[in-house]
Amino acid sequence: NLDRTDIVFIDPPGTGYSRMAEGVAPEEAWGLEADAQIVADFIKAWLSAQRRWASPRYLCGESYGTTRAVAVAGKLSGGLAGVAFNGIALISAILDFQTVRFQAGNPLPDVCFLPTYAATALHHGLVTAPAGGRDAWLREIRQFATAEYLPALFAGNRLDAEAAGRVRRKLARYTGLAETWLQRTRLRIEAERFRKELLRERGLTIGRFDSRYN
Repeated sequence: NLDRTDIVFIDPPGTGYSRMAEGVAPEEAWGLEADAQIVADFIKAWLSAQRRWASPRYLCGESYGTTRAVAVAGKLSGGLAGVAFNGIALISAILDFQTVRFQAGNPLPDVCFLPTYAATALHHGLVTAPAGGRDAWLREIRQFATAEYLPALFAGNRLDAEAAGRVRRKLARYTGLAETWLQRTRLRIEAERFRKELLRERGLTIGRFDSRYN
């Protein structure tokens, strides 16, 4: 309840209404460690100024703010004036950026995104979940992603034709994408290409932040 809680929104330097002090270069704040330290120092200063050290504290972050929240909590947890939190909320979490960087030699994004691709295809009617239901089907896909898809991507050109065909057929069944398209991409499914390819025959592109929309 807002009559019992203070919600404090923090704009790190260079965002929102926050600016660096005169004579201080913005670059001094634009690093992971520096950013986290500045936010941590602000939280300590606010708690002192408002005399709220005895109050329960919760730290929330969204998107990159989840990376910041974890780093800030680490900065505040040690020392004699440590600040402990009663809870941390991570919304649209991103803690390992390798899981979203679609680059040559990095198969993690393709594997991590696969269940979302499948759920999106299901929502748009391009695939049908088996009798076990959606949740059981997604568990099957997660198992496939780690047990078959990831090793296939690691194998690269060393993957034999039979194994490649088996993985490609399953990918097509799970995602609604054509096998011919998956063969051209060598089983890689980059997010931006998926958004454009999934509903290409309908002349539509799906949403970046919410793939239910097009």
